[in-house]
Amino acid sequence: MWVPHRLILLVSCRLWLSILAFAICLRSDAIVSADNKTNTPPPQKVSVAIRAKSPFVNVGMLQIDGLETGKDHVVQMMLANETSETLNLENSVATYNLIKVKPTQPTLAAGQSCRVDLVLQPQANFSKHVWEQSIEFRPPRGVRGASATLTVSSKLKGLFSVSPDSVLLIASTLKGESETRFTKVLDVTFSPPVDPKNFRFSGSEIVNLLDIGVTNRGSGGQAEIEVAAELAYIPTEGVHGDLEITDTVTNKVRVVHITMVQRARIRVFPSKLVFRPLANSDRWVASGMLIREQPNADKDDDIATTTTEPANVSDAVFCTASLGERAVKLKTELTEVSSNVQRFRLTIDPAKLDESSNATTKPSVMWDIHWGKDRVSDKSVAIVPSRP
Repeated sequence: MWVPHRLILLVSCRLWLSILAFAICLRSDAIVSADNKTNTPPPQKVSVAIRAKSPFVNVGMLQIDGLETGKDHVVQMMLANETSETLNLENSVATYNLIKVKPTQPTLAAGQSCRVDLVLQPQANFSKHVWEQSIEFRPPRGVRGASATLTVSSKLKGLFSVSPDSVLLIASTLKGESETRFTKVLDVTFSPPVDPKNFRFSGSEIVNLLDIGVTNRGSGGQAEIEVAAELAYIPTEGVHGDLEITDTVTNKVRVVHITMVQRARIRVFPSKLVFRPLANSDRWVASGMLIREQPNADKDDDIATTTTEPANVSDAVFCTASLGERAVKLKTELTEVSSNVQRFRLTIDPAKLDESSNATTKPSVMWDIHWGKDRVSDKSVAIVPSRP
């Protein structure tokens, strides 16, 4: 059969292009595989012996420094059984499941050795310089046999821990509390290559309201981060956001959630309300006081700190209280003691108590208080009598 020359040439070109594309794909896969192999650290090879410390107590120690937090580390351990008993390797238990154990055989006879592969997983947020865990080799349930404990210890590399991971800055404008700058301290634990000198601070908009400074405590791998805010920059309604702390050398990031709020002038006292049976009644009552604290005044102005202005219409008090998750309204009675103190009495029908709480939660009294220009929502713990 006659085939045109151009058609043969076209088919040949397409065939060669297909072969070339396939070869390029193979080359790309080889490069990716080589990169992955390069990025995966080779297993560390160590030798460890289990020895009898005392009758029925067999122990071993694996010291392997330089582990890095937040990464998996593979260790090929040649384990020698220098006890007089056979050890079961399959039924192992590791502390907090941070070590995976893969023995190459189920048991290890006395005087013998075998390879046991370990995957060590130091937590990213670990806060101590030395990471210490243990592996316990136990006989199967219901089978008599020897147990052994292997302790794994490492001085960590690249440790970066910040505590606490949540901060509350409460500002106050009350009398006798003349601070205008409010500060919290974060404790930092680190090890090289992490260094506080390389920290960068970023995050949400709240960071723009903060003064942040770092103090190194010396060569012990401890530092402090001081987080401060001026009263003038703390909104009355409060603000919250995240502070991101980045070590620019390792690119490790730690996040601290920060909330700033001005403390309300109105307080409920006491914070725990004890309900007691009312005499000659089937009701329960609890009492206490609402206190409105004076704004901050000059400490040297004795008149300003002691003068109390008489109450007026603008200082009227409106208060509601409810109990439990279903917000059962309580009868609330107020009696004025002074322009800044109100005595309250709460009354409840015990039959309604079941409607306001359940078996898994403790009842709480929820407050909504309007006092002149001030308003506050608060919560008190309710302690009620036991019932038969």
